[in-house]
Amino acid sequence: MARPGANNNRRTLLLVLGAIIVAVLLSADSVHAAPKQQPPKYKVGDRAVWEFAGKEHPGTVESIDRNNGWITLKLDDGEFGGSQRGPATKFRKLAKKKPKPAGREENPFETVEERANKDGPRSWSDQTGKFKIEASLVKVEDEVVTLLRKDGKEVELPLGKLSEKDQEFLQSVTANTAEDGGVDDEGFDRVNVDGSRARPLDISRGGSWSYAPDVASARAIPDTRIALGPKAFHEKPFQVFVSPEKDKGVVVWLDSFQGKKARVQSCDLKRDRVEKTAEFAPGQTPIAISADMRTVVAFKIAERERGDLFLYDLDGQKLKPRFTWSPFGNAEKKDQNILAGRFIDKDHLLTINTDGNYALWDLSAKVRPIWQSLTTANKKPALSANSKYLATTVDGGIVIIETLSGKKAGFIVADDRQNGLLAFDPAGRQLVLVLHGQVRVWDLTTREQTYDFACDCPAFDQVVWADESTLLVDGKTVIDVPHRVKTWTYTGTPVGLFAGGRYLYVEDDNKNCVLASGTVPNDEARMLVKSTSADELLAIKPGDAIALDVQMGAYQQSHDKVVAGLKKSLEANGMRVDDNSNIKLVVTVKPGEVKQMVSRTLGRGMATQQLSVPTQLTSLTFQINGTPVWSGGGEITPRLVRSNQNETVEAAIQRQINESIANMGNTKIPKYVANLPADKVAGTSKAP
Repeated sequence: MARPGANNNRRTLLLVLGAIIVAVLLSADSVHAAPKQQPPKYKVGDRAVWEFAGKEHPGTVESIDRNNGWITLKLDDGEFGGSQRGPATKFRKLAKKKPKPAGREENPFETVEERANKDGPRSWSDQTGKFKIEASLVKVEDEVVTLLRKDGKEVELPLGKLSEKDQEFLQSVTANTAEDGGVDDEGFDRVNVDGSRARPLDISRGGSWSYAPDVASARAIPDTRIALGPKAFHEKPFQVFVSPEKDKGVVVWLDSFQGKKARVQSCDLKRDRVEKTAEFAPGQTPIAISADMRTVVAFKIAERERGDLFLYDLDGQKLKPRFTWSPFGNAEKKDQNILAGRFIDKDHLLTINTDGNYALWDLSAKVRPIWQSLTTANKKPALSANSKYLATTVDGGIVIIETLSGKKAGFIVADDRQNGLLAFDPAGRQLVLVLHGQVRVWDLTTREQTYDFACDCPAFDQVVWADESTLLVDGKTVIDVPHRVKTWTYTGTPVGLFAGGRYLYVEDDNKNCVLASGTVPNDEARMLVKSTSADELLAIKPGDAIALDVQMGAYQQSHDKVVAGLKKSLEANGMRVDDNSNIKLVVTVKPGEVKQMVSRTLGRGMATQQLSVPTQLTSLTFQINGTPVWSGGGEITPRLVRSNQNETVEAAIQRQINESIANMGNTKIPKYVANLPADKVAGTSKAP
């Protein structure tokens, strides 16, 4: 039997033991567990970043809820309703920045190291404050900081071991330029240029020949593969710039969703790393960067505001607005808006407008026009390896211009073509024209056409010579010119450029975008034709006998005209018509789908009318013993119809279709068609 009061004593003992255990546990926790990171304290007006789907959205603290401490962040980009609300841990607080000196702007092409060391070595300390060092920043990579001591030795330490002050400093120099709002249209000197002072460009036929080969530099860009990280959902790679002398590449991304923003990534090609990611000035995107990376030209991203150019100077420490001007006059007119720009050298800029007019500008002092084209030419001219010459298609052929002087260096007589993609080879001895699957090459030392063949290579944006015998069309299709065949296809859509014999391009796969360089053609593409002569691959060539099989369907009234035109084209290619030949050119016209279209009558009132428009499918196919070896053609759909007096819109549409079909006889027939051997096919890969 227990004594009276024993239970009370036992309870007292248990309470004391419990208190001791709790005290020990608390003590152990304080000794062995890392102190909890307190959420940052905010006040209205502080700057912070909300990260979502791999993209940073900077903003300003607009309000703070006194009950739960939640903050409302007003986003700079206006996305997601313009603001985000949540606990402090949802956001990353941005370090306060010192006011910038007057006239000093952030440079999006400046490296983290350049910004960190712009004032020389600084004092760094650890979390305890006991250890300090005078050093310069070498790099910050994978949460590891590399510092260079005054004795020339490098030391590495985890970012988390640095003092809070040093961590805030690193956060400030690695922060996105957009946090400061970038550079807007203010701060530029508006220059009113007098286009009448520009010398008119002579693109007429004929004239003397003074062209001399412009040979590419031998310096190559490094073999590189740089992880660019994820991109925003609506972002696409816009352009790639490179400076082989500095081993630096620049990738420009364009977000077409909210306000059309441009993001810039500056990359060290030798160290395989992104040096800086920054948003460019709001509403602008760079379209040209000089080879020495000292001058940048940007234009308004909005389609209807591309009439003005903005020039910035780079001095390694700052991006300074210099001046703005309208190269083609009143920017409100669509045909005077800018399509592209290209530095010829550090002081001269070539601009092209949406109507195919060119202008060259001297930027050494203010801005001065040197020459300007007065007639429409090709919107995608070619520049030689060192930009000494410009080539463009015009009425009746191709004109070559000395870029800096604007003097005509030569004219090549060709078909009456206004479009097509042109390119000089690296040695400056060949010029190619690619149009509608036709490849034509001229030897610029003899001015003779050396190749004219058909190839499966729709060309819309760019053609470049990978070397003196290989073409890369639209960054996708590899063509072996001597063998006249396609040898490889890249299934991705790389945006890139050739520099020093290598292709620098962006692999765009949304989550893990990469800036890489590669060799074109690859070894597999070379092996496809290595042991085969060019003549062995020819399926169609001059001297062949061709049978015509023309099936006009409902348009028999045009049969004789089409046949006569095709015979003339075949004879011009050195071929003859023979109805008994096993090589046939089969021509067909078949009805396509009926499309519902809206007709707008130009003039007072702009009256509209709903129409059912029939389309026609045309096809031209070379067959050998019934096997197709080449095909062309397309869909005939009237777009702009001019009706005669007292003629209905329906009748005008049908008349235009009849005229288009009757003109099939004028179709360009390929002179040469080549195919790979039956046991070989063109290869594919995602990228070079």
